[in-house]
Amino acid sequence: MVKTKKMMLAIIMVAAAMFVFSAPARAEPYVSGYLGAAFPHDSNIDDNSGLGILYGDMEFDNGLALGAKGGYWFEEQNLPSLGLELDLNAHFPKASKINASGVGLSTDADVTVWSYTVNFLLRYPEGNFRPYGGVGGGWFFGKVDDGTIAGVPFNGGSDSAYGWQVLAGLDYLINPNVSVFVEYKYSRADFEFGGDLMFEVTYAVSQVYAGISYNFR
Repeated sequence: MVKTKKMMLAIIMVAAAMFVFSAPARAEPYVSGYLGAAFPHDSNIDDNSGLGILYGDMEFDNGLALGAKGGYWFEEQNLPSLGLELDLNAHFPKASKINASGVGLSTDADVTVWSYTVNFLLRYPEGNFRPYGGVGGGWFFGKVDDGTIAGVPFNGGSDSAYGWQVLAGLDYLINPNVSVFVEYKYSRADFEFGGDLMFEVTYAVSQVYAGISYNFR
């Protein structure tokens, strides 16, 4: 099972790189960087230890979000509204509470989530203000550092899984090569943590950020 998961993730990553970095010669490629905030939603947790005693949800504090993207719009193929991009994202919330088996337990642990996804985009291509939206999927990696639950230390855990996301944004063209944008993204992935945690978590997060793009025209 673990080997199959790693193989699927490897296929996704290779396919993503092939899609984005083999852009047609007449496409409009671009690179972007962005910075903002992550707002994790309360996430359902289920016991994975076999004891069946840990179930409920996990709460998080908000954290920093940042990333880089590269892709292209098919302007020269008479498809200026269609785009494809590779998105590398990282965000850093903090686990603050676990509501398990009907009991609320204060939690203190740093969380790191990386994602490597391919997004399919649609935009309004006319004028300087260009709204857009998209869907995507790919590889997600989640890590909970060593921390405490109700003051009791625990060893953290990590996992990788397939995840998906939807996004919407507004891009403003400053000049033919440079644009700035604001974007909202909702992402979701199911992790199975080991260590002392031993639970499955349905992790969902909203991110809001601003960035700058350079278009290779």
